[in-house]
Amino acid sequence: MRTSIPLGLAVSLALLAGCSTAPSAPFRDGPGQPDLAADGIDPRCFESYPELPATEPLLESELLIRPDDWPVAPDFAVLCWSVVDGNQETAYYATAPGVTADDIFSHYEERFGDNIVHDRVEADTGILLTGVYPPEHSFYLEHDPAWDAFTTTWAIDGDYAD
Repeated sequence: MRTSIPLGLAVSLALLAGCSTAPSAPFRDGPGQPDLAADGIDPRCFESYPELPATEPLLESELLIRPDDWPVAPDFAVLCWSVVDGNQETAYYATAPGVTADDIFSHYEERFGDNIVHDRVEADTGILLTGVYPPEHSFYLEHDPAWDAFTTTWAIDGDYAD
């Protein structure tokens, strides 16, 4: 369900989008998944992020600021690395080739409950999926079609319980 968010919040979240970098997605292994590099990192991570700072696979459950009940990343994505900066974390995901922003955003929108206020907004970098995730998180997702990748940034920055 897509819900309108107040203009002031949309502007604040769009500004947050310009301030950080970090996405999130689970490490996947098994039938039908890409062969893993010798160090266990999905090769898509190196294709999307040639300067990948990670030395071992990262699980979504290891992310520090991501809400515990945040939806699991789509099957077409893999979490490659994350950066924490104070009360904000950005997770970096690689995707299968050709995945669109709509594919990514729809995956999350379909899994958000009624209390997750979110919307798609225009930004200098393209369209973002942004919103608030009660009780205390704001978030935005940004897709990079040039690198078959997306990021998710979460911030603990308010009291959104109501």
